[in-house]
Order: sequence, then structure tokens, then C-alpha cells
Amino acid sequence: MVNRWRRRTAPQLPNLASFAAVVCYCMLYGREKPCSLESAPPSEKLLEYCCGILQINITSELFVKELHEVCTTTVVFGAMCSCCFQNRTEFQNGEHTFKDWVCGYMEHLGRRVRETSKREAMKNYYERLWTACCRMELRDIVDSLTGGYDICDLYVFPEFSFSGVPRQSPVMGKKRFYRMVSANSGAGKSSLVQAVVLTSILGPLKDFESQCLPETAGKRMRRYESLKEQFACQREYFPVMIRGTDLNAAPDGGYLLRAACGVKDGEIDRFSDLVEMAEREGRLLLIIDALDEIADGERDMFLRQLDHFLSSHKKASLLITTRLIEKPFLKDYAMFGDMEQWTLKLFDDGQILELIRRWYDHVITNNVKNNCEQIYQYFISNPYLHKLSNNPYMFSQALYIRSFDLNANPNTILSNIIARLIVKRWPMERYRHYNVTAEYMRRILSCIAWEMVDSDEHRIEARELSSRFQDAAGRLGGWTEIPDEVWRTMVNEMNARAGLLIPGYGGYTFQLSMIECYLAAEWMLEILREKFDVRNGTQNPYEIEAEFDRLLPEQLEPEYWQDILIMFFSIAGKYNKKDYYSPVLYKILARRLALTLNSVESAVIINIFASIVRNVFGFNSLTDYRSRKYNTARSQMLRMITQMAGERLEEWTIPIVERTVFQEEFELLVSEDLISEKEGNERDGEGR
Repeated sequence: MVNRWRRRTAPQLPNLASFAAVVCYCMLYGREKPCSLESAPPSEKLLEYCCGILQINITSELFVKELHEVCTTTVVFGAMCSCCFQNRTEFQNGEHTFKDWVCGYMEHLGRRVRETSKREAMKNYYERLWTACCRMELRDIVDSLTGGYDICDLYVFPEFSFSGVPRQSPVMGKKRFYRMVSANSGAGKSSLVQAVVLTSILGPLKDFESQCLPETAGKRMRRYESLKEQFACQREYFPVMIRGTDLNAAPDGGYLLRAACGVKDGEIDRFSDLVEMAEREGRLLLIIDALDEIADGERDMFLRQLDHFLSSHKKASLLITTRLIEKPFLKDYAMFGDMEQWTLKLFDDGQILELIRRWYDHVITNNVKNNCEQIYQYFISNPYLHKLSNNPYMFSQALYIRSFDLNANPNTILSNIIARLIVKRWPMERYRHYNVTAEYMRRILSCIAWEMVDSDEHRIEARELSSRFQDAAGRLGGWTEIPDEVWRTMVNEMNARAGLLIPGYGGYTFQLSMIECYLAAEWMLEILREKFDVRNGTQNPYEIEAEFDRLLPEQLEPEYWQDILIMFFSIAGKYNKKDYYSPVLYKILARRLALTLNSVESAVIINIFASIVRNVFGFNSLTDYRSRKYNTARSQMLRMITQMAGERLEEWTIPIVERTVFQEEFELLVSEDLISEKEGNERDGEGR
């Protein structure tokens, strides 16, 4: 019978006929051993053997479904039995035995299918989650550098604190927890989430022998295992990660789980089963990345669903990351009653060195290899680069820029970072028909930064933000054609994506005070250039001096004005072939230093002179090292630094660079000038 069936039929039969033939073959095989069904080998083994021949997955849901149809379809069963039994008595006995076996075996198969299905679903979910999280995203850096680095290659384990007390890891401990990890933009919150997810699923994927993992004996696997040890996680969590930027706005009940990373639309029911199973076992970990990036209306709806979910899943743990923002919503939801407020700290000097080593081990593949210790000293010895280095995002940008421009100074690096934040993140192509370019938006931000510094109000209330952008655009012209609604959308996208102005306690601030100072210095130069257009020959030193007196405050306070003026000298010297403004500003500062009785302002001015003499922020037109000999401004500054610092250092309330460095340089400069002057006199004598 089977041979006839195989000759008549192609290998791929309709499923029902295929299973009928398989069962027939099992029964015929049993009659050969000798001729009764009861004496046949175990039917389960026979069925599996036959399914293997026909390449049918015995643990598939389809198999169980159609085996049930075989059992309950009288016509098929009758035809099947008529081929297998010789007489009616044998047929009746076989019918009863066969039906009992099918029903029992179907129940057994159902359990196997459910277990196999869950295991396969979990493996597929973990693999998609691994693929989504394993790459370190070097944001705003060229695409050629973003595809080949695992988290374990570049991730430097940070430090955490809870209530001011250092803690090792936000996922350590055996008990259920609710924790919110807060940090400034660029501190590595998203990378933290990726690392937590990867180390949570590393063990199960190894058990599955997944092909998505790095080589078992390779360096990357050892780094992942080391990272897992650093997190000190004492449970094998089932992570459900939801990114604030990826939330689906659909308001139905499945919204929460459908927003999870790695979940396909058609698998939500099966995924829900996995979630329920993990919660019963106490292994469910909900991870909400970038809560602050969810729009206010969306955030309320999402938090309601999250609060409801947690109220019915008492064993689930919760980890949330967010920027340092005001959180009035905490009091509105029960889940925040037990929430621990953790802080993700910025890098210390040891972590800065570690990132340099990892960067040059994995990212920089050209022939320009630098000594990591030298690069480290370059960054931490410069006050501006050191401030950037504490922030992982900013530091990665600075390392990238300097890797391909070994002469890049803080002026070049900071200017490029600001441009990248606008060009790479903000969707400016949407607003080109309004003539709003990246350069135009940078000028608007510069105007806002200047207004904040000039008024000494460094925060903007959320309700005033859009109007402040419009007012700044009004000073530039051409903004009247842009509708108010477009402005609101544009400003929201600028702040949410670029991260230059970020929400915080009391309103919006610039992400770094250094960025605010730099943009304010750019606007200060723009004011001067607009008023004294050098191309028309209308510059007048006395008018420029009067304008400086109008722009500068009566007293130069150290927190902002010291950096603004140091940056101004470098920006003016860099962007102008002939710098008309730095000499005038220098004379104003020198006069103030001679006349002031305020020790704080004296220290500010001396620090400005010390910084521009040594090009701390970048080259300038007054004291450029390339023209140091016979440089009157340079020698005057050195004299003032060495004399004033030596006489009044103890009175000043802010630190100043060491006097001895400038004393030695001043003496060397004077001796060089004297020698050059003597040589010049001798040449003049010989000429006469």
C-alpha cells in the first residue's frame, strides 16, 4: 500500500493525506512484527521515524492540528483502516485501539509543541534583541565608523550612586526593584540599557547555541562575560526594553508590549505568554529608555499603562533612564512610591583613559596611531577638553575629530561638535523651503545664548521657548513667513534631537555652559561685524571700543565671562583674515586691569591673558606662537601675568596658572628680544 501511495504521489502531499499515510505506514509496520497492533513497537517511535522520512516536523502546531483531523474525520480513518486490517473484527479492534492511542498521543504532542514553541519564540526574541542592542552607536559620526563595534568593544563601565552613596550596578540584588537612573545628555544612558539587555540574555543565547553570538572562545565573548560580572546581576532576567523615541501612539490595551524592542506585530500573543511566564518566575525586567524623550501627552498615557501593568505583575522589576528633568508626574502613579532615584556619574580620569585605549584599539584603523598616555595628558591638561572628556558623548566626538586632525584645538573641536549636533540630528531638510538651514539655526542659538549671558538668566521657561526662537529669528530677518505651529514643531525637534537646549529643573538650559559661552562669543563677534563692516572700510578703533564697552558688563564675573572672552579671541582670530577686534578688546582689558580694585575681576583678566598667551582654547591673532618674537601684546601680557600674579595671588578668589611658567617664558622672551635688538644695532652700525 505504501509503495503504491509513494509511486502515485509527489513528495509534497496535502498535509492531511500525508499524515494519514504516515499513520498507515506505522500500522503496517507494526503488523509485520507479528501481526497485531498491540505487538507493534511503540507507536510514538514509529510515528517519529515515518515523519523523519517524509521530512515533517512532528512538534509543529500544524502536525498536531492535522493529526486531530485524522482522528476525527470518519472518511479518512475508514479508508486508512481498510488498507491496514484484513477483516471486520480486526478492523473494529484496531479502530478502538488506534483512537485511544491518537487521543493520548495528541495530548502528549500538544505539551511538546507548546514547550518547543515557547523555546523557539524565546530564542527568536532574544536574537532580535541582541541584534538591536549589540552595536555601539557612535552618534553623529560618519557611517563608516558606526557598524563594526560591539558594546563590549567600547563600553566603559561607569559609576553609579543612590542617595549620594556609590553603588556598583542598578540591576544587582535578588529582590524585585523599581529604579530610575538619571544623568545629563551624553552620559551614556542608552549604552547602559544596551549593556544590561545584552548581559541578561547572554546565558540563554549560549544555551540555544545561537549563531548571533560572537565566537565562544574569542575576545569579544570574554569581554561580554567580564561585563556581565561587572553588573553583578544575580538573576537571569527576561528583559523587555521600550525606547521612549519608538513608542507607538496606538491607545489600545496591547500598546505597552507592542512597543517593546524585538517584538513583531504578529507575535504579540506568544510574546505575552513569555512575559507572563517570566513574571511568575520573578525574572521579568521592564526597561524604559529615555522617559524624558516621550512627549508630555504620550508620556501620561504610557505611564498609566505601565502603572496598570505593574499593579497586576507584582514580581516584575523596573529600570528607567531619563535626563535630569523635573518629575512632577512621580506623585501621580503608585509605581513611583517605591522608586529608587539613582544617578549615572560622568567619567573620571581613569575612565577617560580607558575609553582612549578602547577607541584606539577598535575605532581608529588608519596608520596614524598615537600613544594613549600622550592623548590622555593632552585632554586632561587642557581645562576645556577636560570638561568635554567627562561626558562620554562629547569625548567620543572630540576623539574622532582629533583622530583625523592632529592639530585640532578646543576651538576646532567644540565648533565641530555644535555643528554635528545640529546637522546630524536635526531634520533640517523639512524646513529648507522656509530657508531655515543649519547655519541659520546656529545663529539663532547664538543669539539666544548671548541674551542668556547678557541678562544673567541662564534658563528659559518651557512656555517661552518657541517665542524666544522667534524673537531671535526676528533679529536675523526672514522669519515672518514661518507659521507659529511650524516654529513650535521645529523648536521641539531641535531640543529633542540635537540636545543643545535641554529641559531641566526650572526650564531649558544649554547642555554645557561651555557651549553657551561659545555661542555667545560667536554672537558677540557677529554684532561687531555687522556694525563695522570691514569690507567697506568703515571700521574705527574708537567706535569698536565704544561698542565693546556697551557689550561688556561693568564687572567681569568668572563663571561665564572669562570663558566667553577667551573663546572670543580664538574665534575672532580664526574667522577673520585681519582681526580688527582682538587688539581693541585687549587694550580695554589691560586698562581695566590697571584701574580695577576688584580682585575677582583682576583674576579674570589675568586668567584670560594667561590662556591666550598659551593658546589654551586655540590660536589667536595677538599671541600666536608662530609670531612670538617682537610681539608687543605678548610681552606685555607676560609682564602683567608674572608681576600681578606674584604680588596679589593670595588675594584672588579663583585659581590662576602657575606664575613660574610665565616668569620663565617672559625672561626667555626678553632675552631673545635683547639679543635680536643688539644684533639689529650691530647690523645698522655695519651699514653706516
